[in-house]
Amino acid sequence: MASACPTCSSFLRGIGFLGSPLLLAVIAFLLPTDFHAQQNSEKDSLLSVYYDTNSYGQLSNNKKIDLLNELANVYRFRNPDSIKFFVDKSLELNENKVYKGGYMETLIRYGDYYSDSGFNTRAKKKYDQADSLSKTIQDPKRDVFLLKSLALHNMFVGDLREMIGSTYEAIKICQEEQFSKQEALLRHNLGWLYSNNKLYNEARTEFIIADSIFGMLGDASRRASTRSNMSYNALQTKDFDAYKKYAEDLKSYFKNHGETLWYSRACRITSLYHQLIDDPENALHWLKKSDSALMLVNNPRDYAEILGLYNNIYFDLENYETSKEYNIETIALTKKLKDSAKLLDAYRIRNKIELALGDSNEALRYYELVENLENSFAENTEGKNIKFLRAKLEFDTQQEIENQRVAAELEKKDLWIFIMVLFALGFVIIAYLIRKNFLTQKEATQQLEQLVRDKDKVFAVISHDLRSPITTLQELLKLYKAKGISEKEIARFTPRLKENVDHSSFMLNNLLYWSESQMQGFTTTKSPVNVKKVANEICKLFQEALEKKCIEIKCNIDQNLMLNIDPEHLNIVLRNLISNAIKFSQLNGTINFDSKIIDNHPAIYVCDDGIGMGASQLKAFHQRDSIDSTPGTSKEKGLGIGLSICQDLIAKNGGELFVDSNKNKGSCFWFTLPDK
Repeated sequence: MASACPTCSSFLRGIGFLGSPLLLAVIAFLLPTDFHAQQNSEKDSLLSVYYDTNSYGQLSNNKKIDLLNELANVYRFRNPDSIKFFVDKSLELNENKVYKGGYMETLIRYGDYYSDSGFNTRAKKKYDQADSLSKTIQDPKRDVFLLKSLALHNMFVGDLREMIGSTYEAIKICQEEQFSKQEALLRHNLGWLYSNNKLYNEARTEFIIADSIFGMLGDASRRASTRSNMSYNALQTKDFDAYKKYAEDLKSYFKNHGETLWYSRACRITSLYHQLIDDPENALHWLKKSDSALMLVNNPRDYAEILGLYNNIYFDLENYETSKEYNIETIALTKKLKDSAKLLDAYRIRNKIELALGDSNEALRYYELVENLENSFAENTEGKNIKFLRAKLEFDTQQEIENQRVAAELEKKDLWIFIMVLFALGFVIIAYLIRKNFLTQKEATQQLEQLVRDKDKVFAVISHDLRSPITTLQELLKLYKAKGISEKEIARFTPRLKENVDHSSFMLNNLLYWSESQMQGFTTTKSPVNVKKVANEICKLFQEALEKKCIEIKCNIDQNLMLNIDPEHLNIVLRNLISNAIKFSQLNGTINFDSKIIDNHPAIYVCDDGIGMGASQLKAFHQRDSIDSTPGTSKEKGLGIGLSICQDLIAKNGGELFVDSNKNKGSCFWFTLPDK
């Protein structure tokens, strides 16, 4: 397979690092068309205001400063030079530092620029200046900005205790001020740190919290980036099922929304997955996509990961010369970044490359480099996880010491005043926490209530509608066994018992499919199915119910109609639709079971002239909610989940279920499926 030239890639990436918006636009034009995604991200929205002369000109000076600072923020990890461009502009508008809040954020963004560029001392100086200013302006939101930037900076320089302290202090402020979005971002970063320290379970917990908050906020973009990291975290433990669950549709989402950095990362994670399952060809394919996307982003740490993956993939493909070229570049970059872990990996693969090329002297040299670095690295990493957890423990201990100190000072005051104040304070805190919990967890509570209602419905069905026929049958068999009832009397009860058992079996089957959809989703195995044959079998199945209500069913389905669908799914859908039609039809009613061709797609119809559906039921149907169970015209019972199951099953097979219903005039359900 032809390989990409590392030198050319570095040249193009170097152009992208220059930070000029015009130059970036030229590069974007020269890239393949699949990189021209829809530009509706936060960055693009802010840029549109900045470059719109009228919109920007109408902003107050303070609003302009805020806009420029936010633009600097969204370029973090994408292009350090762009960060500096916008903070320089912000400082020009606030040269006299009249707008202190804006100046504090400008200092934070300068710190971000120096941190991303590797100038750690300068970064710390800017953060310290912002910290001093924060004590005079008391702005909780900007305090969180500062703590978040400090946490990331301390993580990069290896000061885990300070990182933990900054993160949890910021989370505490977010919870107090209800900054849900910022809390989710902090949880996301904390999960990433846990994952990098091989604390995968802890990482998963933080990612799930962040994912939940982003979901409640409706922030699809950040939720997608969190799920991207969740998929990477799953790969570290080779949990491929979790990886597929979290990674589904991420690449197309990032690409369509212009999230170039995250699209690159999603492609890189896919490449890693193919490496782990011994599929180097596809691994290389996705890595090249990741590399191409990263050319518009100045992120040397991400590029170091890409280079390392190139080393491994080309080695697996036995293209040792190309692997060596990438390895040389990997070693140079990881040394510059002072990334010992990636440098050690690069030395290890270089040793293998030289052995494969037959250069034993070079292989021995890199073996010795591995040994030396491994010994040094082992000393640093032997207790790294313990050190990380100890840092959190130290922070918690420090907080406890501070609490004890405050308590000791309070004890010196008058006892009765202290008790009264403490009582009042406790009451206020409890009231505040209750109110806060109500506001921040309202949506989660509503979701939980819905789950509880569904659970109650399931148990009600199990305890009554499913248990009653079985209990009746059990009692009847006891009587028969005790000779308390004759065979003739048994025969008299048999039709009714059969009807009850058939009804229970049908509801139980629906219940099991509904439970599967709630817990893990359906699996689909498609094959060509003759619809007429299935329809005839279902008509026979419901013959007794049809005769009992004197309902005529007209089955006019084309006998040659074939659908590419999971046979079991088709059977369940048609049984539910026919069952509903019978249930809500009046005596002497008519059901039409038909097929048509709509826009070159086959459609299956089930129509009745029964009592129809009300507005609330139609609304629940269109919103894909479960419909409250309604007794049939002969008091037939149900679960209220049959139509929901039909919608899920048809959707799984690539189709869609429709309804046309009028109160007291009947309902017509139909679904279409693709040709293939």
